[in-house]
Amino acid sequence: MRRVKTRERAVFKALSNDVRRRLLELLAIREHAVSELALEVQNSPSLTSIHLGGLRRAGLVEARVHSKQRIYKLRREGLVAVRGFLEHLEQSVPEERAPRRVLTRV
Repeated sequence: MRRVKTRERAVFKALSNDVRRRLLELLAIREHAVSELALEVQNSPSLTSIHLGGLRRAGLVEARVHSKQRIYKLRREGLVAVRGFLEHLEQSVPEERAPRRVLTRV
């Protein structure tokens, strides 16, 4: 059995939070400053930064500094890693077989 790696664990922890999933949805559309994302998810910029930090540690987003703002964008490589893990799980699931018929005596 394959052990779950630290990065994969961080990814699924990040995806387990509604706010973080919403941030990913917003970043899938375009890059955003932390202040814009905070307004969209109705959190303070500092709390939004904490959520983005979790996504960054998981490898799902990256940031750059523009003037005094941090601009975040989605990392395609992070999504590919998630897809690879899920495909591994899918391949591990045995093929479904027709249910066995149970014969009963009458």
